[in-house]
Amino acid sequence: MNKKDIIPPKKDLSNKVHEYINEVTKTVTGGFINPLVDFVLPSLHQKKFENWCNNVHSAIMELEEKKISREDIISDEEFISLLKESVSLASKTHQEEKHLLLKNALVNNFESNFTFDSKLIFTRLIGDLTVNHLCFLKLIDKYSEKIKDIKLFSEIKNILKKDSLSVIIPNNSYRIILSDLEKYNLIETGDITFESVVRKSLLLSSGREDFNLPYITVTVFGKEFIEYIKNE
Repeated sequence: MNKKDIIPPKKDLSNKVHEYINEVTKTVTGGFINPLVDFVLPSLHQKKFENWCNNVHSAIMELEEKKISREDIISDEEFISLLKESVSLASKTHQEEKHLLLKNALVNNFESNFTFDSKLIFTRLIGDLTVNHLCFLKLIDKYSEKIKDIKLFSEIKNILKKDSLSVIIPNNSYRIILSDLEKYNLIETGDITFESVVRKSLLLSSGREDFNLPYITVTVFGKEFIEYIKNE
């Protein structure tokens, strides 16, 4: 059967998601929808729901190709919980990049050995981080071997900027993104020289010493996050 001949589910999984969105809308508006909200929210949520429904359908198709039946998908409580979380996050952004990552996470849910809590944290991280953060993390992981022993950040930056993915990252945002990724425990840093300023990493400034710590490296947690959201 051709994929194009298969109609996205409307009455089973998708219907559950639609009902969930309606409940979220009622909660956000306190159960009262004034004329303005009534005009804006339904069309906005419906459009986002339809786009997300296509992503859900695509995820289900990929899972079925991996010999996971639709019945097993719909009856999997963890999947439904993660799907609800994904719908909530997807409805808050227009960015297709995040929609695709949320879809990847749903597909990877069945093949990962992570606990449900870890899966939930990873899913929420997609919502918490900007696309720039996510791209920067991907670049650091991609060039980890080349940059891990470089102390001068301008040299690290020159390596990363050779990749076409770096084009979307504003030139003046590298330092704040680096700091944010470290706060989320997605990367670790040693002493990095930013021009004439030496920045102490959070790990070292907390009083701990680790002289073998590379200058920039993706943590185990960061590696697991990347693994969970990537497209096979």
